[in-house]
Formats: sequence, C-alpha cells, structure tokens
Amino acid sequence: MRFFKGHVQFLPEATPEDVIWDENTLKQYIKLAGSSVALDANEKKKTLYNIASAEANTDNANSQQYYNLFQRLCTSWVKRSVCANAPESNSYQAILNSIININTQFENAHR
Repeated sequence: MRFFKGHVQFLPEATPEDVIWDENTLKQYIKLAGSSVALDANEKKKTLYNIASAEANTDNANSQQYYNLFQRLCTSWVKRSVCANAPESNSYQAILNSIININTQFENAHR
C-alpha cells in the first residue's frame, strides 16, 4: 500500500498492465515473435511475461526483457492516447493531469 500511495496512485486502473493492455497491439507482438501465446485478460502480467519470453526465444524472460516490452507497450499506449477520438485519451489525460499536479506540489514544497 505504501508503494501504491507513493508511486502509482495516479493510475486510473488497478495496475500498470491494465492501463497499457491492448489486444490488437499484443496480437501484433505475438505474431512478430512467431508465438502462440494466448491473451488472458485475467492474467495480464503473466501474459505480458509470456510474450516477452517468446520475443526473447526463452522460457524465462529476464527483467530487462520484460521491461523492454513494457516500455514499447507504454509508447504504443501514448501514441494511441494522443488521438482525440481514442478511447484511451481520457485515462491518458487523467494521468497527465495527476502527474502535473504532483509535480506542482513537489515544486511548491521545495521552494
């Protein structure tokens, strides 16, 4: 709970995986990896780990390989979210506003 309060309370979803989950994008990554990873929305973290493992051609992706996939999915989410009609744009704007607010509070406290 302490970590959540200090680091991810601004997310509009329960987990970072929930924010960036996009089945179309994930299907593209699975296809490029030549894998048959099944998308399981109930096990998002495990599914993303399996995709990272498939991309790395290993049974156990390391943290850097997982993080690399996560970064690419975040980039994809941001690109989709900046489109005015994208369904993700509301959550993107909410996160952006929260970060701006946190930054303003930080700056005001350290003046």
